[in-house]
This record gives sequence, C-alpha cells and structure tokens, in this order.
Amino acid sequence: MAESVNPAAIVILGTSALETARRVQMRWAVLLPAAGAALVGSFIGAWVVTLIDPTFLRRLLPFILLAVLLYTLAKKDLGRTHAPRHTPGRETALACAIGAVIGWYDGFFGPGTGSFFIFLFVRL
Repeated sequence: MAESVNPAAIVILGTSALETARRVQMRWAVLLPAAGAALVGSFIGAWVVTLIDPTFLRRLLPFILLAVLLYTLAKKDLGRTHAPRHTPGRETALACAIGAVIGWYDGFFGPGTGSFFIFLFVRL
C-alpha cells in the first residue's frame, strides 16, 4: 500500500502547516520531538507493510473513521477550550507516542492520518 512521495502533497501540507502556525500558538518543544517520532514510526510502518498484507486495515478503516466521526459529533466542544492537563514531560511523552503510532499507521496504510493526528492531539 505504500506509495511514492507526491511533491504536490508535500507543498500542500507545508502550506497548511505554515498557515496553522500563524493562527495557533504552537508548542514547538512538544511538537518537534513528536514529529521525529512520527518520522521514525512512518519508516517502520513502511517497512512492516513490505512484510505483511494490510488488507485487514482496509476492512477496518471505515469502522474506525465512523467511530471518530460519531465521537466528534457527540463532543461538539472538543478542542474549544484548552486547559493543560499534563506536566510538560508527560505531554511530550504523549505527543511522541501519538507521533510514533500515527506515523507507523501512515507508513503502513495512510488514509485518515491527518484526522487521527488532530483528533488525538486535541483529545489528549
């Protein structure tokens, strides 16, 4: 399922990230280690996909996306207010874990990665 890099997607993602960074205060001390973990996770996911068949994820993905949709609809105020719940060290560790897991998923399969990142970062 792993595909070649799409230069247009990189430009679009970069532009989107810059636009978001202008509007939202970014916590770079948390996000940069998480980005590194996502990079490592995506390489591992891309390697694992060469070893096994990702068919089970193709079948599971609609249900996962439906669950995220239903949860998002039920929690209409999700992300509206921000009150730090974790110490800086724990927050960085959680962000790295999210980055590694979603990065692995992206390298292995891919669809919905951005939504999963946003959902988990806002939720946790």
